[in-house]
Amino acid sequence: MTKLPQMCWIVVDGLPKWLVDRQLSKNPTKFPTLARLMRTDQIARLLPVSPNCQTPPSLCSLFSGAGPGTHGLTGFDVPDANGPLATSNAFAAFQSDVPMIWDHYAKAGLSVSLCHIPFVDAHSLGEALVSHSYGFVPPTVAPFSIDISDGEGAHRVADLGLQVMTQRHPDGGVWIDVSGPSGSAPQKLHLKSGEWAPITIVSGAPTLACLCETDDGVQVHVLGSYSFTPTGQAPDQVGERFPFVAGGLAKVFRSGGFGRPLIDGGDGRAERVLFRGVSELSKRFWAEAVVAVAAQKADFILAYQPAYDLLFHEILGLVDPENAHSTPARALLADALLCDALAEIDCGLAAVVSAAGGRPCVMCSDHGMKPVDTILCPNVLLKDWGYLTTRAGQIDPDQSVAYFHPAETGAVWFAKTAKGDAPEAILDRLTQAFAEYTGRPCGWFATDVRPNAHDHFAQHRFFAPGVGQTLKAYLDGPAVRPSRKTADHATFTEDASLHGVVAALNHRATLPKCVAAQDVAQVFTREVHDVAH
Repeated sequence: MTKLPQMCWIVVDGLPKWLVDRQLSKNPTKFPTLARLMRTDQIARLLPVSPNCQTPPSLCSLFSGAGPGTHGLTGFDVPDANGPLATSNAFAAFQSDVPMIWDHYAKAGLSVSLCHIPFVDAHSLGEALVSHSYGFVPPTVAPFSIDISDGEGAHRVADLGLQVMTQRHPDGGVWIDVSGPSGSAPQKLHLKSGEWAPITIVSGAPTLACLCETDDGVQVHVLGSYSFTPTGQAPDQVGERFPFVAGGLAKVFRSGGFGRPLIDGGDGRAERVLFRGVSELSKRFWAEAVVAVAAQKADFILAYQPAYDLLFHEILGLVDPENAHSTPARALLADALLCDALAEIDCGLAAVVSAAGGRPCVMCSDHGMKPVDTILCPNVLLKDWGYLTTRAGQIDPDQSVAYFHPAETGAVWFAKTAKGDAPEAILDRLTQAFAEYTGRPCGWFATDVRPNAHDHFAQHRFFAPGVGQTLKAYLDGPAVRPSRKTADHATFTEDASLHGVVAALNHRATLPKCVAAQDVAQVFTREVHDVAH
Protein backbone atom coordinates (compact mmCIF):
# COMPACT_ATOMS: atom_id res chain seq x y z
CA MET A 1 0.00 0.00 0.00
CA THR A 2 1.17 3.55 -0.77
CA LYS A 3 2.86 5.49 2.03
CA LEU A 4 0.00 6.19 4.38
CA PRO A 5 -1.25 9.80 4.68
CA GLN A 6 -3.26 11.49 7.38
CA MET A 7 -6.87 11.02 6.36
CA CYS A 8 -10.51 11.10 7.51
CA TRP A 9 -12.75 8.52 5.83
CA ILE A 10 -16.56 8.47 6.15
CA VAL A 11 -18.68 5.48 5.01
CA VAL A 12 -22.40 6.14 4.41
CA ASP A 13 -24.27 2.84 4.29
CA GLY A 14 -26.42 2.15 1.24
CA LEU A 15 -26.10 5.50 -0.56
CA PRO A 16 -26.64 4.78 -4.28
CA LYS A 17 -25.07 6.84 -7.02
CA TRP A 18 -28.37 7.01 -8.89
CA LEU A 19 -30.10 8.69 -5.94
CA VAL A 20 -27.36 11.33 -5.70
CA ASP A 21 -27.60 11.97 -9.45
CA ARG A 22 -31.40 12.15 -9.31
CA GLN A 23 -31.57 14.62 -6.44
CA LEU A 24 -28.74 16.82 -7.71
CA SER A 25 -30.42 17.10 -11.09
CA LYS A 26 -33.59 18.38 -9.40
CA ASN A 27 -32.42 20.35 -6.35
CA PRO A 28 -28.68 21.11 -6.56
CA THR A 29 -28.87 24.07 -4.17
CA LYS A 30 -30.08 21.80 -1.36
CA PHE A 31 -26.86 19.79 -1.46
CA PRO A 32 -23.97 22.28 -1.63
CA THR A 33 -21.28 19.76 -0.68
CA LEU A 34 -22.35 17.08 -3.15
CA ALA A 35 -23.10 19.64 -5.86
CA ARG A 36 -19.57 21.04 -5.53
CA LEU A 37 -18.10 17.54 -5.78
CA MET A 38 -20.16 16.82 -8.87
CA ARG A 39 -19.09 20.09 -10.55
CA THR A 40 -15.42 19.34 -9.93
CA ASP A 41 -15.58 15.65 -10.90
CA GLN A 42 -14.74 14.52 -7.38
CA ILE A 43 -17.44 11.83 -7.30
CA ALA A 44 -16.99 8.38 -8.82
CA ARG A 45 -19.05 5.20 -8.95
CA LEU A 46 -18.41 2.43 -6.44
CA LEU A 47 -18.76 -1.03 -7.99
CA PRO A 48 -20.27 -3.50 -5.49
CA VAL A 49 -18.64 -6.70 -4.35
CA SER A 50 -19.60 -10.05 -5.83
CA PRO A 51 -21.19 -12.55 -5.32
CA ASN A 52 -23.18 -10.66 -2.66
CA CYS A 53 -23.10 -6.97 -1.76
CA GLN A 54 -24.82 -6.98 1.62
CA THR A 55 -23.20 -4.85 4.29
CA PRO A 56 -20.69 -7.25 5.96
CA PRO A 57 -18.91 -8.39 2.78
CA SER A 58 -19.03 -4.85 1.41
CA LEU A 59 -17.49 -3.25 4.50
CA CYS A 60 -14.92 -6.00 4.84
CA SER A 61 -13.84 -5.51 1.23
CA LEU A 62 -13.65 -1.73 1.66
CA PHE A 63 -11.51 -1.97 4.79
CA SER A 64 -9.28 -4.89 3.77
CA GLY A 65 -8.77 -4.28 0.07
CA ALA A 66 -9.66 -7.94 -0.48
CA GLY A 67 -12.67 -9.58 -2.07
CA PRO A 68 -15.05 -12.11 -0.49
CA GLY A 69 -12.99 -14.97 -1.92
CA THR A 70 -10.16 -13.87 0.38
CA HIS A 71 -11.88 -12.58 3.53
CA GLY A 72 -14.64 -15.22 3.44
CA LEU A 73 -17.77 -13.13 4.00
CA THR A 74 -20.50 -13.66 1.41
CA GLY A 75 -23.59 -12.06 3.00
CA PHE A 76 -25.21 -10.61 6.10
CA ASP A 77 -25.54 -14.20 7.29
CA VAL A 78 -23.14 -16.84 6.03
CA PRO A 79 -23.34 -20.61 5.68
CA ASP A 80 -21.70 -22.29 8.66
CA ALA A 81 -19.39 -25.30 8.33
CA ASN A 82 -21.11 -26.86 11.37
CA GLY A 83 -23.89 -28.21 9.17
CA PRO A 84 -25.39 -28.00 5.69
CA LEU A 85 -28.20 -25.68 6.86
CA ALA A 86 -26.34 -23.81 9.60
CA THR A 87 -25.91 -20.03 9.38
CA SER A 88 -23.98 -17.42 11.34
CA ASN A 89 -24.17 -13.64 11.44
CA ALA A 90 -21.26 -12.44 9.34
CA PHE A 91 -20.13 -9.75 11.80
CA ALA A 92 -19.92 -12.35 14.57
CA ALA A 93 -18.53 -15.11 12.35
CA PHE A 94 -15.68 -13.08 10.87
CA GLN A 95 -12.38 -14.84 11.42
CA SER A 96 -9.64 -13.85 9.07
CA ASP A 97 -5.99 -12.93 9.15
CA VAL A 98 -6.51 -10.49 6.27
CA PRO A 99 -5.08 -7.15 7.48
CA MET A 100 -7.38 -4.12 7.51
CA ILE A 101 -6.41 -0.57 6.61
CA TRP A 102 -6.10 0.38 10.29
CA ASP A 103 -3.65 -2.51 10.78
CA HIS A 104 -1.43 -1.00 8.07
CA TYR A 105 -1.54 2.38 9.82
CA ALA A 106 -0.67 0.85 13.18
CA LYS A 107 2.17 -1.17 11.66
CA ALA A 108 3.54 2.07 10.19
CA GLY A 109 3.57 3.63 13.66
CA LEU A 110 0.52 5.82 12.99
CA SER A 111 -2.53 6.27 15.22
CA VAL A 112 -6.17 5.44 14.40
CA SER A 113 -9.68 6.34 15.60
CA LEU A 114 -12.46 3.98 14.52
CA CYS A 115 -16.06 5.08 14.97
CA HIS A 116 -18.60 2.25 14.94
CA ILE A 117 -16.33 -0.07 12.94
CA PRO A 118 -16.60 -3.89 12.89
CA PHE A 119 -13.79 -6.42 12.34
CA VAL A 120 -11.41 -4.61 14.72
CA ASP A 121 -8.95 -6.49 16.93
CA ALA A 122 -8.41 -3.70 19.45
CA HIS A 123 -5.79 -5.65 21.39
CA SER A 124 -3.53 -6.08 18.37
CA LEU A 125 -3.56 -2.32 17.68
CA GLY A 126 -2.16 -1.50 21.10
CA GLU A 127 -1.23 2.14 21.65
CA ALA A 128 -1.95 2.98 18.03
CA LEU A 129 -5.68 2.82 18.83
CA VAL A 130 -6.85 6.25 19.99
CA SER A 131 -10.49 5.22 20.20
CA HIS A 132 -12.86 2.53 18.96
CA SER A 133 -16.61 2.07 19.23
CA TYR A 134 -18.78 -0.69 17.90
CA GLY A 135 -22.49 -1.19 18.48
CA PHE A 136 -23.56 -4.26 16.48
CA VAL A 137 -23.96 -6.35 19.62
CA PRO A 138 -27.04 -7.80 21.38
CA PRO A 139 -29.15 -4.89 22.66
CA THR A 140 -29.14 -3.88 26.29
CA VAL A 141 -32.80 -2.95 25.88
CA ALA A 142 -34.89 -4.77 23.29
CA PRO A 143 -37.52 -2.71 21.42
CA PHE A 144 -41.03 -2.82 22.81
CA SER A 145 -44.44 -1.22 22.34
CA ILE A 146 -47.22 -0.26 24.77
CA ASP A 147 -50.83 -0.09 23.64
CA ILE A 148 -52.50 2.87 25.35
CA SER A 149 -55.69 2.84 23.27
CA ASP A 150 -57.74 2.37 26.44
CA GLY A 151 -56.67 5.79 27.65
CA GLU A 152 -54.93 6.94 30.79
CA GLY A 153 -53.65 4.52 33.38
CA ALA A 154 -50.88 2.11 34.31
CA HIS A 155 -49.13 -0.21 31.87
CA ARG A 156 -46.51 -2.79 32.76
CA VAL A 157 -43.59 -4.06 30.66
CA ALA A 158 -42.93 -7.30 32.51
CA ASP A 159 -39.72 -8.28 30.69
CA LEU A 160 -38.01 -5.08 31.83
CA GLY A 161 -39.76 -4.65 35.16
CA LEU A 162 -41.16 -1.29 34.03
CA GLN A 163 -44.27 0.53 35.19
CA VAL A 164 -45.51 3.12 32.68
CA MET A 165 -48.20 5.64 33.64
CA THR A 166 -49.89 7.54 30.82
CA GLN A 167 -51.90 10.75 31.00
CA ARG A 168 -53.34 12.95 28.28
CA HIS A 169 -51.44 16.20 27.83
CA PRO A 170 -53.51 19.39 27.52
CA ASP A 171 -51.44 20.49 24.53
CA GLY A 172 -51.90 17.18 22.72
CA GLY A 173 -50.10 13.89 22.98
CA VAL A 174 -49.47 12.21 26.32
CA TRP A 175 -47.39 12.41 29.44
CA ILE A 176 -45.63 9.13 30.13
CA ASP A 177 -44.14 8.45 33.53
CA VAL A 178 -41.70 5.53 33.55
CA SER A 179 -40.60 3.79 36.73
CA GLY A 180 -38.00 1.07 36.35
CA PRO A 181 -36.38 -1.50 38.59
CA SER A 182 -35.13 -0.51 42.00
CA GLY A 183 -32.33 2.02 41.78
CA SER A 184 -33.22 3.44 38.37
CA ALA A 185 -34.35 7.03 38.11
CA PRO A 186 -38.00 7.62 37.15
CA GLN A 187 -38.64 9.69 34.04
CA LYS A 188 -41.50 11.79 32.83
CA LEU A 189 -41.74 13.14 29.32
CA HIS A 190 -44.24 14.62 26.92
CA LEU A 191 -44.71 12.60 23.75
CA LYS A 192 -46.29 14.27 20.74
CA SER A 193 -47.90 12.20 18.02
CA GLY A 194 -45.46 11.14 15.33
CA GLU A 195 -42.38 12.64 17.00
CA TRP A 196 -39.45 10.98 18.74
CA ALA A 197 -38.18 11.90 22.21
CA PRO A 198 -35.15 10.65 24.18
CA ILE A 199 -35.75 8.28 27.08
CA THR A 200 -33.46 6.12 29.23
CA ILE A 201 -34.93 2.78 30.25
CA VAL A 202 -31.69 1.27 31.56
CA SER A 203 -28.76 3.33 32.82
CA GLY A 204 -26.12 3.75 30.11
CA ALA A 205 -28.49 2.79 27.30
CA PRO A 206 -30.57 5.84 26.31
CA THR A 207 -33.06 5.32 23.53
CA LEU A 208 -35.99 6.96 21.72
CA ALA A 209 -39.76 6.76 22.17
CA CYS A 210 -42.55 7.77 19.82
CA LEU A 211 -46.33 8.15 20.19
CA CYS A 212 -48.31 6.89 17.19
CA GLU A 213 -52.04 7.25 16.69
CA THR A 214 -53.15 4.87 13.94
CA ASP A 215 -56.32 3.19 12.70
CA ASP A 216 -55.51 0.31 15.05
CA GLY A 217 -55.23 2.44 18.19
CA VAL A 218 -52.67 4.45 20.13
CA GLN A 219 -49.25 3.02 20.89
CA VAL A 220 -45.96 4.13 22.38
CA HIS A 221 -43.00 2.57 20.57
CA VAL A 222 -39.60 2.41 22.28
CA LEU A 223 -36.57 1.50 20.17
CA GLY A 224 -33.92 -0.96 21.21
CA SER A 225 -30.72 0.48 22.64
CA TYR A 226 -27.15 -0.72 22.88
CA SER A 227 -24.55 0.13 25.48
CA PHE A 228 -20.90 -0.67 24.89
CA THR A 229 -17.54 0.15 26.40
CA PRO A 230 -15.36 2.17 24.04
CA THR A 231 -11.69 1.22 23.89
CA GLY A 232 -8.41 2.92 23.02
CA GLN A 233 -6.17 5.59 24.48
CA ALA A 234 -8.91 8.28 24.43
CA PRO A 235 -12.23 6.43 24.80
CA ASP A 236 -13.95 9.63 26.00
CA GLN A 237 -14.38 10.53 22.33
CA VAL A 238 -17.00 7.80 21.97
CA GLY A 239 -18.57 7.64 25.42
CA GLU A 240 -22.19 7.47 26.57
CA ARG A 241 -23.00 10.93 25.22
CA PHE A 242 -23.37 9.14 21.86
CA PRO A 243 -26.12 6.59 22.55
CA PHE A 244 -26.56 3.85 19.98
CA VAL A 245 -30.27 3.54 19.29
CA ALA A 246 -31.33 0.97 16.73
CA GLY A 247 -33.57 -2.06 17.04
CA GLY A 248 -37.21 -1.90 16.01
CA LEU A 249 -37.55 0.89 13.46
CA ALA A 250 -38.03 -1.16 10.29
CA LYS A 251 -39.99 -3.92 12.01
CA VAL A 252 -42.49 -1.51 13.57
CA PHE A 253 -42.80 0.41 10.30
CA ARG A 254 -43.55 -2.68 8.20
CA SER A 255 -46.03 -4.02 10.73
CA GLY A 256 -48.03 -0.78 10.58
CA GLY A 257 -47.04 0.46 14.02
CA PHE A 258 -46.40 3.95 12.67
CA GLY A 259 -49.59 3.81 10.60
CA ARG A 260 -50.30 2.24 7.24
CA PRO A 261 -47.27 2.40 4.91
CA LEU A 262 -47.78 3.94 1.50
CA ILE A 263 -47.68 0.52 -0.16
CA ASP A 264 -50.72 -0.44 1.94
CA GLY A 265 -52.66 2.67 1.03
CA GLY A 266 -51.30 4.96 3.73
CA ASP A 267 -51.04 8.72 3.43
CA GLY A 268 -47.32 9.09 4.16
CA ARG A 269 -47.52 9.68 7.92
CA ALA A 270 -45.85 6.33 8.65
CA GLU A 271 -42.96 7.15 6.32
CA ARG A 272 -42.51 10.55 7.99
CA VAL A 273 -42.30 8.89 11.42
CA LEU A 274 -39.76 6.42 10.03
CA PHE A 275 -37.70 9.26 8.55
CA ARG A 276 -37.71 11.19 11.82
CA GLY A 277 -36.53 8.07 13.65
CA VAL A 278 -33.73 7.49 11.15
CA SER A 279 -32.77 11.16 11.39
CA GLU A 280 -32.51 10.95 15.19
CA LEU A 281 -30.49 7.73 14.93
CA SER A 282 -28.10 9.31 12.43
CA LYS A 283 -27.19 12.14 14.79
CA ARG A 284 -25.10 9.96 17.12
CA PHE A 285 -22.96 8.72 14.24
CA TRP A 286 -22.40 12.21 12.78
CA ALA A 287 -21.61 13.56 16.27
CA GLU A 288 -19.09 10.85 17.00
CA ALA A 289 -17.37 11.34 13.65
CA VAL A 290 -17.11 15.12 14.11
CA VAL A 291 -15.71 14.79 17.63
CA ALA A 292 -13.10 12.24 16.52
CA VAL A 293 -12.04 14.38 13.56
CA ALA A 294 -11.94 17.63 15.53
CA ALA A 295 -9.86 16.06 18.30
CA GLN A 296 -6.88 15.74 15.90
CA LYS A 297 -5.56 12.87 18.01
CA ALA A 298 -5.33 10.24 15.28
CA ASP A 299 -3.55 10.07 11.94
CA PHE A 300 -6.35 7.98 10.42
CA ILE A 301 -10.02 8.35 11.30
CA LEU A 302 -12.65 6.00 9.93
CA ALA A 303 -16.32 6.59 10.74
CA TYR A 304 -19.40 4.64 9.68
CA GLN A 305 -22.89 6.12 9.21
CA PRO A 306 -25.38 3.20 9.01
CA ALA A 307 -28.69 4.96 9.63
CA TYR A 308 -30.01 5.96 6.20
CA ASP A 309 -29.85 2.43 4.80
CA LEU A 310 -32.90 1.69 6.98
CA LEU A 311 -34.90 4.39 5.22
CA PHE A 312 -33.70 3.52 1.73
CA HIS A 313 -34.89 -0.08 2.06
CA GLU A 314 -38.43 1.06 2.80
CA ILE A 315 -39.07 3.96 0.41
CA LEU A 316 -36.38 4.18 -2.28
CA GLY A 317 -38.22 1.98 -4.76
CA LEU A 318 -41.29 4.21 -4.64
CA VAL A 319 -39.58 6.81 -6.84
CA ASP A 320 -38.96 4.28 -9.60
CA PRO A 321 -41.90 4.47 -12.04
CA GLU A 322 -41.24 0.87 -13.11
CA ASN A 323 -41.67 -0.40 -9.55
CA ALA A 324 -45.03 -2.09 -8.89
CA HIS A 325 -45.32 -0.25 -5.56
CA SER A 326 -44.90 3.16 -7.17
CA THR A 327 -47.64 5.62 -8.04
CA PRO A 328 -47.20 9.32 -8.84
CA ALA A 329 -48.53 10.29 -5.40
CA ARG A 330 -46.31 7.81 -3.55
CA ALA A 331 -43.29 8.86 -5.61
CA LEU A 332 -43.87 12.49 -4.71
CA LEU A 333 -44.01 11.77 -0.97
CA ALA A 334 -41.00 9.44 -1.04
CA ASP A 335 -38.99 11.86 -3.15
CA ALA A 336 -39.48 14.63 -0.59
CA LEU A 337 -38.23 12.42 2.25
CA LEU A 338 -35.26 11.20 0.22
CA CYS A 339 -34.41 14.82 -0.55
CA ASP A 340 -34.42 15.59 3.18
CA ALA A 341 -32.30 12.51 3.92
CA LEU A 342 -29.71 13.43 1.30
CA ALA A 343 -29.65 17.01 2.62
CA GLU A 344 -28.80 15.61 6.08
CA ILE A 345 -26.02 13.49 4.57
CA ASP A 346 -24.70 16.56 2.73
CA CYS A 347 -24.76 18.55 5.97
CA GLY A 348 -23.06 15.73 7.91
CA LEU A 349 -20.25 15.51 5.37
CA ALA A 350 -19.80 19.29 5.49
CA ALA A 351 -19.56 19.15 9.30
CA VAL A 352 -16.81 16.53 9.10
CA VAL A 353 -14.86 18.58 6.56
CA SER A 354 -15.19 21.69 8.72
CA ALA A 355 -13.97 19.81 11.80
CA ALA A 356 -10.98 18.41 9.89
CA GLY A 357 -9.32 21.80 9.61
CA GLY A 358 -7.82 21.12 6.19
CA ARG A 359 -6.93 17.49 6.77
CA PRO A 360 -7.93 15.42 3.70
CA CYS A 361 -11.41 13.88 3.94
CA VAL A 362 -12.87 11.19 1.73
CA MET A 363 -16.17 9.32 1.69
CA CYS A 364 -17.86 6.37 0.06
CA SER A 365 -20.88 4.16 0.43
CA ASP A 366 -20.53 0.40 0.78
CA HIS A 367 -23.01 -0.43 -1.99
CA GLY A 368 -26.00 1.04 -3.79
CA MET A 369 -29.65 0.04 -3.57
CA LYS A 370 -31.91 -1.35 -6.28
CA PRO A 371 -35.68 -0.90 -6.33
CA VAL A 372 -37.55 -4.17 -5.73
CA ASP A 373 -41.17 -5.22 -5.75
CA THR A 374 -40.94 -9.00 -6.17
CA ILE A 375 -39.54 -11.87 -4.10
CA LEU A 376 -38.37 -15.00 -5.92
CA CYS A 377 -38.43 -18.21 -3.87
CA PRO A 378 -36.20 -20.82 -5.58
CA ASN A 379 -36.82 -23.44 -2.89
CA VAL A 380 -40.56 -23.51 -3.60
CA LEU A 381 -39.89 -24.55 -7.19
CA LEU A 382 -37.03 -26.90 -6.28
CA LYS A 383 -39.38 -28.60 -3.84
CA ASP A 384 -42.23 -28.81 -6.38
CA TRP A 385 -39.89 -30.33 -8.96
CA GLY A 386 -38.50 -32.95 -6.54
CA TYR A 387 -34.97 -31.59 -6.25
CA LEU A 388 -35.53 -30.48 -2.64
CA THR A 389 -36.92 -32.76 0.06
CA THR A 390 -38.20 -31.62 3.45
CA ARG A 391 -38.43 -33.29 6.83
CA ALA A 392 -40.45 -31.82 9.71
CA GLY A 393 -40.94 -28.63 7.71
CA GLN A 394 -37.21 -28.11 7.10
CA ILE A 395 -34.86 -28.85 4.23
CA ASP A 396 -33.60 -32.44 4.38
CA PRO A 397 -30.03 -32.10 3.12
CA ASP A 398 -29.47 -35.85 3.06
CA GLN A 399 -32.27 -36.38 0.53
CA SER A 400 -32.08 -33.13 -1.45
CA VAL A 401 -30.31 -32.65 -4.75
CA ALA A 402 -30.29 -28.84 -4.55
CA TYR A 403 -31.48 -25.99 -2.36
CA PHE A 404 -31.21 -22.24 -2.03
CA HIS A 405 -29.26 -21.86 1.21
CA PRO A 406 -31.10 -20.34 4.22
CA ALA A 407 -28.30 -17.79 4.64
CA GLU A 408 -29.81 -16.13 1.55
CA THR A 409 -26.49 -15.05 0.11
CA GLY A 410 -27.68 -15.97 -3.40
CA ALA A 411 -26.02 -19.40 -3.34
CA VAL A 412 -27.80 -22.50 -4.62
CA TRP A 413 -26.10 -25.63 -3.31
CA PHE A 414 -25.90 -28.94 -5.16
CA ALA A 415 -25.09 -32.32 -3.62
CA LYS A 416 -21.79 -33.54 -4.98
CA THR A 417 -23.11 -37.09 -5.26
CA ALA A 418 -26.34 -36.03 -6.97
CA LYS A 419 -27.43 -37.91 -10.07
CA GLY A 420 -29.67 -36.66 -12.81
CA ASP A 421 -29.87 -33.07 -14.01
CA ALA A 422 -26.68 -31.02 -13.92
CA PRO A 423 -26.62 -27.85 -11.78
CA GLU A 424 -26.63 -25.72 -14.91
CA ALA A 425 -29.78 -27.41 -16.20
CA ILE A 426 -31.58 -26.94 -12.89
CA LEU A 427 -30.64 -23.26 -12.74
CA ASP A 428 -31.67 -22.70 -16.34
CA ARG A 429 -35.04 -24.25 -15.51
CA LEU A 430 -35.39 -21.98 -12.48
CA THR A 431 -34.52 -18.79 -14.34
CA GLN A 432 -36.82 -19.68 -17.22
CA ALA A 433 -39.71 -20.37 -14.83
CA PHE A 434 -39.21 -17.10 -12.94
CA ALA A 435 -38.99 -15.17 -16.20
CA GLU A 436 -42.32 -16.67 -17.27
CA TYR A 437 -43.91 -15.88 -13.89
CA THR A 438 -42.73 -12.26 -13.74
CA GLY A 439 -42.15 -11.22 -17.34
CA ARG A 440 -38.65 -10.12 -16.31
CA PRO A 441 -35.47 -12.13 -16.91
CA CYS A 442 -33.09 -13.26 -14.18
CA GLY A 443 -29.91 -15.30 -14.28
CA TRP A 444 -27.19 -17.17 -12.46
CA PHE A 445 -23.41 -17.20 -12.44
CA ALA A 446 -20.51 -19.33 -11.30
CA THR A 447 -17.71 -17.96 -9.16
CA ASP A 448 -14.56 -19.16 -7.45
CA VAL A 449 -15.75 -17.60 -4.19
CA ARG A 450 -16.30 -20.46 -1.78
CA PRO A 451 -18.66 -19.69 1.12
CA ASN A 452 -18.48 -21.97 4.14
CA ALA A 453 -20.57 -25.07 3.61
CA HIS A 454 -20.95 -28.63 4.71
CA ASP A 455 -18.87 -31.01 2.62
CA HIS A 456 -21.98 -32.92 1.42
CA PHE A 457 -22.88 -29.94 -0.80
CA ALA A 458 -19.67 -29.25 -2.65
CA GLN A 459 -21.06 -27.56 -5.76
CA HIS A 460 -22.66 -24.15 -5.81
CA ARG A 461 -23.78 -21.41 -8.17
CA PHE A 462 -25.11 -17.94 -7.44
CA PHE A 463 -28.55 -16.75 -8.45
CA ALA A 464 -28.76 -13.28 -10.01
CA PRO A 465 -32.25 -11.79 -9.60
CA GLY A 466 -33.45 -9.47 -12.33
CA VAL A 467 -34.86 -5.96 -12.31
CA GLY A 468 -37.15 -5.43 -9.32
CA GLN A 469 -36.40 -8.87 -7.90
CA THR A 470 -34.89 -10.16 -4.66
CA LEU A 471 -34.55 -13.66 -3.16
CA LYS A 472 -35.81 -15.48 -0.07
CA ALA A 473 -35.38 -19.09 1.13
CA TYR A 474 -39.08 -19.74 1.84
CA LEU A 475 -40.12 -23.37 1.35
CA ASP A 476 -43.88 -22.97 1.07
CA GLY A 477 -46.37 -20.57 -0.43
CA PRO A 478 -46.14 -18.83 -3.80
CA ALA A 479 -42.88 -19.10 -5.72
CA VAL A 480 -43.25 -15.41 -6.60
CA ARG A 481 -44.69 -12.89 -4.14
CA PRO A 482 -44.69 -9.15 -3.45
CA SER A 483 -41.81 -7.64 -1.48
CA ARG A 484 -42.55 -5.51 1.57
CA LYS A 485 -39.22 -3.75 1.09
CA THR A 486 -39.17 -1.41 -1.87
CA ALA A 487 -35.38 -1.58 -2.31
CA ASP A 488 -32.64 -4.07 -1.53
CA HIS A 489 -29.02 -5.12 -2.10
CA ALA A 490 -29.24 -8.75 -1.02
CA THR A 491 -27.31 -10.26 -3.93
CA PHE A 492 -25.04 -9.21 -6.76
CA THR A 493 -26.23 -8.27 -10.24
CA GLU A 494 -24.89 -6.05 -12.99
CA ASP A 495 -27.72 -3.58 -12.26
CA ALA A 496 -26.23 -0.06 -12.07
CA SER A 497 -28.63 0.78 -9.24
CA LEU A 498 -26.33 -1.24 -6.96
CA HIS A 499 -23.47 1.18 -7.68
CA GLY A 500 -22.46 3.28 -4.70
CA VAL A 501 -20.53 6.54 -4.32
CA VAL A 502 -16.83 7.37 -3.92
CA ALA A 503 -15.75 10.97 -3.32
CA ALA A 504 -12.82 13.19 -2.33
CA LEU A 505 -14.50 15.73 -0.05
CA ASN A 506 -12.05 18.61 0.36
CA HIS A 507 -9.16 18.17 -2.04
CA ARG A 508 -8.66 17.68 -5.75
CA ALA A 509 -8.06 14.07 -6.62
CA THR A 510 -7.91 12.16 -9.88
CA LEU A 511 -10.53 9.52 -9.23
CA PRO A 512 -11.28 6.81 -11.78
CA LYS A 513 -14.85 6.93 -13.06
CA CYS A 514 -15.53 3.59 -11.38
CA VAL A 515 -13.83 2.09 -8.32
CA ALA A 516 -14.34 -1.50 -7.17
CA ALA A 517 -15.14 -1.73 -3.46
CA GLN A 518 -11.97 -3.68 -2.70
CA ASP A 519 -9.87 -0.98 -4.42
CA VAL A 520 -11.26 2.03 -2.52
CA ALA A 521 -8.68 2.00 0.30
CA GLN A 522 -5.82 1.84 -2.21
CA VAL A 523 -7.31 4.67 -4.31
CA PHE A 524 -7.91 6.87 -1.27
CA THR A 525 -4.46 6.43 0.24
CA ARG A 526 -2.74 6.92 -3.12
CA GLU A 527 -4.71 10.02 -4.10
CA VAL A 528 -4.48 11.67 -0.69
CA HIS A 529 -0.74 10.95 -0.50
CA ASP A 530 -0.13 12.35 -3.99
CA VAL A 531 -2.05 15.55 -3.19
CA ALA A 532 -0.23 16.00 0.12
CA HIS A 533 3.14 15.62 -1.57
